Amino acid sequence: MILDLKRDQVAALILRQPGGVELKFTKNAEGKWLLEGHDIFEEKAAAALVSAVTPLLAGGWSGQPIAPSNDTLLTIQTADGATHTVAFNDQFGSTEGLDQPFLLSEPLRNALTAEYRDRAVLHVSADEIESVTIQRQGDEPVTVRKLSGRYVAEGMSELNEEAAAGVFDALAGLRVVRYETRRTVAAQQDAVMLTIHRRSGEPIVLHLIEDGHYATISPAFDDYRDGFLLDDATWKN
Repeated sequence: MILDLKRDQVAALILRQPGGVELKFTKNAEGKWLLEGHDIFEEKAAAALVSAVTPLLAGGWSGQPIAPSNDTLLTIQTADGATHTVAFNDQFGSTEGLDQPFLLSEPLRNALTAEYRDRAVLHVSADEIESVTIQRQGDEPVTVRKLSGRYVAEGMSELNEEAAAGVFDALAGLRVVRYETRRTVAAQQDAVMLTIHRRSGEPIVLHLIEDGHYATISPAFDDYRDGFLLDDATWKN
């Protein structure tokens, strides 16, 4: 056991993830966990983080000294005013008082790399989408609409309606794997550009970049959310 902590002892958690993302979780008077600066966040993921550190257990031991890493830092503040800081890399953790690093358990590894900010980037239902213009690199744009329960494409006599429905469903409430900044993304060409025309409000443009299922959205809705990763199933749709 690394830290023998119970849930009611933990007052705050500060998680610094690679890329400079720093997240601070605190409890309100009713004991509910909050993410500082975010009205909406991934509450189930936050609950899993709390569970992973109460208590904080080793998944094993490295067997040899390894230089401490600070790729990821977790600071645990307890109700009695104590502070515990644990440094992690992909496999090991290290904290003051241990003579060798410990192996991460799977729940702890998952919690340290999880996305805690609201993963929904498009708060829109399929019925709110009037049409979608699909522009594939090197091809003419195609605009798909849903009319009287059917999907039709402007300028096309035939359309794979199942595929069209998959696009509309994937865009409705689109959720990301995680947000990620790539400074070189502007130099890459879009594999696909989707312009989402809503029944009310300005169009939203989703830029899909082939490399690593990476995407950006415009207009940007938060300065720090320069881009995000999509899972395989969403990308295929």
